[in-house]
Amino acid sequence: MQELLNSIRRNTLGISLFAAVTAGLIAITQVLTQDRIAANQEAHQARILYEILPQSLDPNLHLQTLSLPAPELGMHEPISVFQSIVDNQVQAVILPVTAHDGYSGDIHLLVGIWRDGRVAGVRVVSHRETPGLGDKIEVEKSDWIHSFDDLRWWGEQDQRWNVRKDGGEFDQFTGATITPRAVVRRVADTLAYFEQRKAQLLTPVTRTATSETERGHPNES
Repeated sequence: MQELLNSIRRNTLGISLFAAVTAGLIAITQVLTQDRIAANQEAHQARILYEILPQSLDPNLHLQTLSLPAPELGMHEPISVFQSIVDNQVQAVILPVTAHDGYSGDIHLLVGIWRDGRVAGVRVVSHRETPGLGDKIEVEKSDWIHSFDDLRWWGEQDQRWNVRKDGGEFDQFTGATITPRAVVRRVADTLAYFEQRKAQLLTPVTRTATSETERGHPNES
């Protein structure tokens, strides 16, 4: 009987030790994987940024970010806007936005806008739309996303910013209208946001930083 109890204790101890080691390995793997995933996501985003704006225009685009609140876009946290700065003037901005009304959930986008209000380009960063239908928003799957290039938004009365089924100028996909409708509306919302916050968006982050430094140390020369 005592031998049986000792065997049970040894087995229990072994199982506990195995569980502790396994949990530790899983935790370590998660930490290492998170860092790797974050790095891959940053690299993926940087690549997309330079698909919208040529790297030759401003190679520091991915490093120049301006944090702004964006409740108008349904964003609960401030967004990090990328600024393309040439000769201390913002030539274009790229805003990360999310269309929450996709067919299968959120559609994450990058919307580039020239300083004069024209669309520099739109790219989809991630989504869960139906393969073969809604995934045509990807530049690798179709040219549809280029429909936004160089367009402007003329205000709420501008009916072009709808899919054709809703009286607009953007094609919907066969068997999938919800996905392109969500993207078109979010891009239009982003252009409206740009017009509302143009002064902030077109102030170079470098100039803002310099101004804050000067205000903090007015007597230094």
